[in-house]
Amino acid sequence: MPLPFCSSSTLHCSFVWYWYCLLKHVCGTAEAAVAGAKAAAVATVAAAVPTLASVRMLPWARAHLNPTGQALIISTVAGMAYFIVADKTILSMARKHSFDDAPDHLKNTSFH
Repeated sequence: MPLPFCSSSTLHCSFVWYWYCLLKHVCGTAEAAVAGAKAAAVATVAAAVPTLASVRMLPWARAHLNPTGQALIISTVAGMAYFIVADKTILSMARKHSFDDAPDHLKNTSFH
């Protein structure tokens, strides 16, 4: 399917095609949100166990990490895990779909 906004330049056409496919497959964000939520749940447990254990066992952590600091550590890890996994999921799906739906002249990646 030729795009109406594609010029004759192959480089420009491939760049526009990438963004077209990225925007076309935005419905994949629901899958990315689920994957991000799963990663955030795992990361919360993985961060909460050593944080809470260190506050009980280490004198420095007991003196310097109040409940707000503990919650900040745990929620930061969970938030980072969510956004990293969701972003990677969206980009991998966009890359997969953009190559599957691309015109034949863009699929030819040989330099001959």
